[in-house]
Amino acid sequence: MRSPLEENEYSIVGQSVPRVDAIPKVTGSARYVGDISFPRMLHGKILRSPHPHARIAHIDTTRAEILAGVKAVITGDRDTKGVRYGIFPRTRDEYALAIDRVRYIGDEVAAVAAVDEDTAERALELIEVDYEVLPPVFDPLEAIQEDAPQLHEDIPRNKSVVTALEYGDVQKAFDTSDYVREDHFDTSALTHCLPECYGAVATCDPSGYVDVWVNNQSPFIKQKTLSSTMKIPEHKIRLHRPYLGAAFGSQSEMLKAEFVAAMLSRKTNRPVRVFLSREETNAGSVRQKHAFHMDLKSGTLKDGTIKAMAFHVITDGGAYISIGAITNICGVICLLGMYPRLEAFQYHCDRVCTNKPPKGAMRGNGAQQIQWAVESQIDLIARDLGLDPIEFRIKNAARTGDVNIHKSVITSSAFSETLLAAEKASRWKKKFEKQSPYKGIGVGCGSYFHSFDYGYRTASAAIVKFNEEGRATLFSGNVDNGSGNETMLVSVAAEELGVPFADVRLVNGDTLLTPTDPGSHSMSSTTTSAMAVKSAAADARQQVFEIAAEEMEANIDDLISRDGKIYVTGSPRRGISFKHAIVAGLMKGRIVVGRGNYQPHLDPVNWYAGQITGQMVGAYSYATTIAEVEIDPDTGVIEVPSLTVAIDCGKPLNPQIVHGSVQGSTLYCLGQALYEEASFNNGQMMNPTYLDYSLPSSMEMPEIQSLIVEAEHADGPFGAKGLDAPVNAVNAAIANAVEDAVGVRIKELPITPEKVLKAFEEKKHLKSDAEVR
Repeated sequence: MRSPLEENEYSIVGQSVPRVDAIPKVTGSARYVGDISFPRMLHGKILRSPHPHARIAHIDTTRAEILAGVKAVITGDRDTKGVRYGIFPRTRDEYALAIDRVRYIGDEVAAVAAVDEDTAERALELIEVDYEVLPPVFDPLEAIQEDAPQLHEDIPRNKSVVTALEYGDVQKAFDTSDYVREDHFDTSALTHCLPECYGAVATCDPSGYVDVWVNNQSPFIKQKTLSSTMKIPEHKIRLHRPYLGAAFGSQSEMLKAEFVAAMLSRKTNRPVRVFLSREETNAGSVRQKHAFHMDLKSGTLKDGTIKAMAFHVITDGGAYISIGAITNICGVICLLGMYPRLEAFQYHCDRVCTNKPPKGAMRGNGAQQIQWAVESQIDLIARDLGLDPIEFRIKNAARTGDVNIHKSVITSSAFSETLLAAEKASRWKKKFEKQSPYKGIGVGCGSYFHSFDYGYRTASAAIVKFNEEGRATLFSGNVDNGSGNETMLVSVAAEELGVPFADVRLVNGDTLLTPTDPGSHSMSSTTTSAMAVKSAAADARQQVFEIAAEEMEANIDDLISRDGKIYVTGSPRRGISFKHAIVAGLMKGRIVVGRGNYQPHLDPVNWYAGQITGQMVGAYSYATTIAEVEIDPDTGVIEVPSLTVAIDCGKPLNPQIVHGSVQGSTLYCLGQALYEEASFNNGQMMNPTYLDYSLPSSMEMPEIQSLIVEAEHADGPFGAKGLDAPVNAVNAAIANAVEDAVGVRIKELPITPEKVLKAFEEKKHLKSDAEVR
């Protein structure tokens, strides 16, 4: 029996087939959370803390409860069962509604359900909360001091997660280096800027079964957390998949709207919608990005070989731990997948609680910050040693088969090839040697891992069944966060089965109907979820071939499927359709249902303790970005006219989606590099709307040249890996280009015009002082 893979020809993989969600989105028929409505639906609103830090002395909801049109009021002490939740058992530090204390402005205190939004808003005003205001702390460097206010009694000095790693003899490696450099780098807190505001709709039937529609990337994780916080069995909670208006990691854990909607629905026996405003969504109801403060020391030889790196990092985690234990380590795993041949490595990271909105997963989750620092310092070292920055990186770049310092094998790498492709396409050598004044060019690289140990949520399963027409239905727990996962899953199933793309229908992200899946985060969709789909499709194809072999009186090992037909290799006229085989099977009582699952070949990791040893990830993808900038010396404004991005994503399953992902990643990072920063004053976010929160528009979009470099991954579906590496490459490329243009190094993101002008002034003073001396 031969599959399309063994024939070494693909009919769907590698083709830019239209996305399965294209027509619903273009025509407006796609239903997002805000579009979901039911008869007799109530509207929920959430009361939030006005204080960054306070003890809740008393809550009186009497006046709100008697207001006409109010159907229910819930509070933490009365309705949350006293259950704290979090990603890991050791990091459960948050109540669904605050009980004893509030820890940031916007912390959820109570909620109401009413017949309309205006009544619900009025009811919030009638809830009386007596607060005992406590001293807050906003700066993570101040929060770790002995006399700082403590946010949580069981978190000494507010260090919510401490990660300490060391490999090799660090001091010896630095002592034997020809060159050692130390730098400090900072990044800012960011908000996700989701196109869709966050919300949830819930219903509850008379038997106590709860259905929830919510923005989500991980339906099974949200189901589990809702079950534990509401104290009802998992099988009584069903998560549905509405269309998702982007996620970027923000919907990978339970947030408050789904809990509030579900609890209010249970209390009223009516549907409830909780839909947040733009201010609520951006100001902390959806987790924000961690600000990193990094000291980095690197030692190299004269030829550019990196011998050792040592990091000391402090991150601002906000009020609760969220996914911070993973954030602490992601950057290390990605970094050591880029430059694996270090002699020694040291990393210490304190994730610190402050009285600001909680920080969680956001695209690049810790890796973006770490790689921005490393790629910036590598450029500085290369310049100091008189080496070409691209040649410096190629010397240290990961190669297939490398074993890094924590014993992970690099299973697939075309990292160097991305450098060479971007170098050629951008005409790097010509431009790097000589640029006009205030014009510069810079390079930055990034990697991202695919599949990681997530306990019993690591594996994925899938099911494929056929109807009497010979068309397939695929069941997968994975969801599409805008990146094209649904199209990828259908493509993999159709290719493995040997049927047209249009003959596969997908049912996904429904916890009642679909098998378990880790979710569409940390880039596991391709290397875990799609592998489960491929396995299920192969199982279904085997069953169909067994029936077809009997019908055709042929050897099953000689059969192949293509375009919905099953035929004998070399005899395309001798064949039958899938419909023929399926109906023949039904006549014999043989119903085709393919089942598959996939567990990545990984060693376990203790994310909370920071233990990294062995095979931590299934694969790495790589990207190189070369940025060109132009700077106005009078205003400090930076323009980025062009970016060249080369990506190693393994086999591109759908080239158009790959190029679209590169475009999206690039614009996403352009904002972080030059514009975006969540600004706070005494714990209050000052720019929660797009009137004040700076984002690039289409006017600032550079010309982007995207290049695909293939390095097929043996454990990926048809050789594929994943797409997100460019998000870790762009920021440093822009920063390095800025220095090339004007000779000043800015080590803090975003690189604003004010910072450029300040750097100009400092450079002038240094020059003047040197002339005087």
